[in-house]
Amino acid sequence: MLRTYIHSDEREWERLLPALELAHNTTSHSSTELSPFEVMIGENPLTAANLDTEADTAWPRIRDVAGNPTEDYEVDHIMDQRGSGDEAQYLVKWRWPPDDQVTWEPAHHLTGCQALLRAWHCRQRRRLQCRNNIGPSDA
Repeated sequence: MLRTYIHSDEREWERLLPALELAHNTTSHSSTELSPFEVMIGENPLTAANLDTEADTAWPRIRDVAGNPTEDYEVDHIMDQRGSGDEAQYLVKWRWPPDDQVTWEPAHHLTGCQALLRAWHCRQRRRLQCRNNIGPSDA
């Protein structure tokens, strides 16, 4: 098998040997009808060829049909706010899903993260003060 791959350049054998060894050890042999890996450890190792299946891309629902949260989720951080007072909604990055899984949540859905809300409002006040060049004592 090695000769087939190095016929054009005999110096390539050293680079190709690990891949060829894996190919040999995962191929079923006629006498045992098993690969050497199957004989020694009971199964073939995972290779890149085994990883061609796609993972599920759908996110589990976080709200039921009435719009109520279905489970408790942990807030990682607050990214933005729209509205104010009782109508305020916050753009929330959840702790476990990736960054593209963010949702707008009303304040009453954000239970158990009052410290994050206080920190968000404090940061927003500081940004506004910096933007308007107002010192903390002037506000």
